Amino acid sequence: KGKGKGKERDASEVGDVFNELPGANSGMVFDGEKPEKAFKTRVYDLEDLRATKKKMDLPPLPAGNDLATEERQKTGRWGEQFVYSYLKQKLEAEDSEKRVVWVNEHEETGFQYDLRIEDSSSGEVEAYVEVKTSRCKDKQLFEMSYKEWNFAQKEGNRFVIFRVSNAGQGDVGLCSISNPFRQWKDLNLGLCLTL
Repeated sequence: KGKGKGKERDASEVGDVFNELPGANSGMVFDGEKPEKAFKTRVYDLEDLRATKKKMDLPPLPAGNDLATEERQKTGRWGEQFVYSYLKQKLEAEDSEKRVVWVNEHEETGFQYDLRIEDSSSGEVEAYVEVKTSRCKDKQLFEMSYKEWNFAQKEGNRFVIFRVSNAGQGDVGLCSISNPFRQWKDLNLGLCLTL
């Protein structure tokens, strides 16, 4: 029980105070049932790409994985090139109407994404791809900037994160996370904050 406007009341009388917060499902009716969660992530079979992709000469990982800025940039660039090659091989071979554009191919653009998948005739963007790369096999965390996270929220299903693990190794791994903001809202992803 609590006091409000001078009188005591039960929590049930206050109502759900979270309904009006941004992102709440206010006003949505699901016939008494919760909507089905749709966690969209895919792990890819990369045997064909592993066989043809050149290995980047990356030095061994330091014990604490505290890479210098230059090494982090090299690792990130390797991941972008890897995903670009993978998507180009898969999408353009299967569908001649799609084009993969690596926006950072010649220099870092500062965009909130690394690749675009476009309709080759109209130029309409079908997906924005952000690549997150690690030289570790089991590292679960990666950084996203405020601008990237806001862009992911704005673009929804058109925003995909491709997570490259074990970069530069023979058993490089790749998985994708579609609409990461929605996955976070549905409690399928966690969010870490640092100072």
